[in-house]
Amino acid sequence: MRHHVAYRCIPILALWLWLGGEVVLQAQPLQRYAFSEPLMGTTFRVVVYAPSASQAEDATQAVWARMHELNQRLSNYIADSELMQLSATSGSGEWVEVSDDLWTVLRASEAVSQSTDGAFDVTVGPLTKPWRRAMRRQAWIDEAAMADLRPSVGHDYISFDAERQAVRLERSGMLLDLGGIAKGYAADEALCVLGHFGLPHALVDAGGDLRAGA
Repeated sequence: MRHHVAYRCIPILALWLWLGGEVVLQAQPLQRYAFSEPLMGTTFRVVVYAPSASQAEDATQAVWARMHELNQRLSNYIADSELMQLSATSGSGEWVEVSDDLWTVLRASEAVSQSTDGAFDVTVGPLTKPWRRAMRRQAWIDEAAMADLRPSVGHDYISFDAERQAVRLERSGMLLDLGGIAKGYAADEALCVLGHFGLPHALVDAGGDLRAGA
């Protein structure tokens, strides 16, 4: 069953207005406000120019809600995230209907993989996992073990069914890692949320992935 996005940009605004929030659109002097939140294995920072602290805080709280939603869908650090649940079906032959967010990121990832002849590949998870473990332990990588994992890596092993918005991972042992794209997508979404709160003058820093508003 497809997971519907609960906090897309326009619904966030509609929900806020329904709860009694206000979006002030008239021209007022803008002040700089900065916020941060630990997310996606890094620290997200939002700098926003708003007429008041309360407006900046309200909009940023909506940003954090959206970011936590994306984290639950796109993270490979959360055992029960949508991404990890999809990876768990690898090699089963099962088609998995995915959320709009995961579909968008995976399709964009595949486009980049094709344009770079596979240099960018979100199926690299089986290799990045032991690398991270070795870094934590300050140990050498076991090259033989890495070689055993390579048959599970390859963007060609992801199949897409656009009609059902479904994904199938063709080989067993596949593990998706969106570390090279998820934070950039999240930064885009954060700026979108701020824009719908009438606060387009902002900078989002998603652990080094930057998105600036006009």
